[in-house]
Amino acid sequence: MTSQFQVFGIFEAYCNILESSHLFGKCPFTWDKKRGELYLDTLFFGYSFYWVKVIFSMITYFIPGWVVVIRYFCNQTGVTNWEDNIPLNVIGVNVAMLTVVTCLVLVFAPLVIFWNKYGILVQRQTFEVFETLIADCNPVQQGQQVTVKIHSIASSIFRMYRNCPYLAALSCLIFSQEPAYFILLQLGISPLHPLVVLLRAAALVATAAEVGRLIALLAGLILFFINATWRQLHMWGAICDRKIHVGLYFYRQLIALYILRRGPATFMTTVAITIGFALQVSFNYASIVLAGLVPLNAYVSIPYVAFASGVTMAVIVYFLAEVNSICKTRLDLMKRKCAMKNIKNRRKELLKKIRAMPILAFHVSLCNTTSPITRHFKMTYLDKVLDSTASLVMGFPI
Repeated sequence: MTSQFQVFGIFEAYCNILESSHLFGKCPFTWDKKRGELYLDTLFFGYSFYWVKVIFSMITYFIPGWVVVIRYFCNQTGVTNWEDNIPLNVIGVNVAMLTVVTCLVLVFAPLVIFWNKYGILVQRQTFEVFETLIADCNPVQQGQQVTVKIHSIASSIFRMYRNCPYLAALSCLIFSQEPAYFILLQLGISPLHPLVVLLRAAALVATAAEVGRLIALLAGLILFFINATWRQLHMWGAICDRKIHVGLYFYRQLIALYILRRGPATFMTTVAITIGFALQVSFNYASIVLAGLVPLNAYVSIPYVAFASGVTMAVIVYFLAEVNSICKTRLDLMKRKCAMKNIKNRRKELLKKIRAMPILAFHVSLCNTTSPITRHFKMTYLDKVLDSTASLVMGFPI
């Protein structure tokens, strides 16, 4: 297993599983095998199939979906009195779908804007530090088994979303859950005509494929970050056990790597946690208040999104908190090792340097202040999710 595959193998799996599929194909956010980087290609014409699917999905699903949802809420509030022939379960499915897509777009928007400026630089610096660490560790200390497990999880996610578009399209066709079905009825066009059914199926498959691509890409980026960071901390810990001064040298490299990207990292962490929190709480609320009020085929997607967003946020917050905890524990251990031995001038200087080192932590911006993500933050986040969900259920019952 080469060093490049250990770091970027998740993106290679994404390329081999999803981008090799005729349904998905390549998108501008793609893996370059020659350069060994995930980059954003600004050329339009090289991805014509992707853009055709995006435009087709916008026209046939997302624009009708927003029209249907806005019309429903306007009628409910008494602002307008338009004809409303759409069942509540269809409204619920489309609200859930549009909410998920909106959250994904909000997460990817800053990534798309800053990726070629910061994302590629982060990949290169991460790989350089990784290679330096791996050269100083034997195979047992490198922690390759962690990478194997994470790559396996990523491949399973990519395979699942490779097949999901067909199942999602079939479900919507059988239960008539897409907004275009009801708009066609109002226009006097039979939605069951063979050509219309074929067009509806193509629209649903294209829409589900591109939404699935966004989810799979986001999962791949999260797993890439977890794999690279965890492996670096694991190898750094193994080096610290052998040579404290070498461990301090590598810790300085890790600190320098994070300081270079602290601004973008804090911004993206804040965006991800804020959007994830809102998505998790809103779908927890919907799962509770809509239970038994809408048909099962429409309801099942709501707790699924609540569960998926909850697991994703739990993994992100837990891992970010563990980074701080691991670094704090390791630095304390290094201090004790220096203090336990005969205090010589060299040891005294080393101890002073270790004490002067900041504890590595990812930060999140809250109420105009920047706070480190620690274990206390992890517990506070969970409490806020539960409190907010309970407040919504009690304050806005259906």
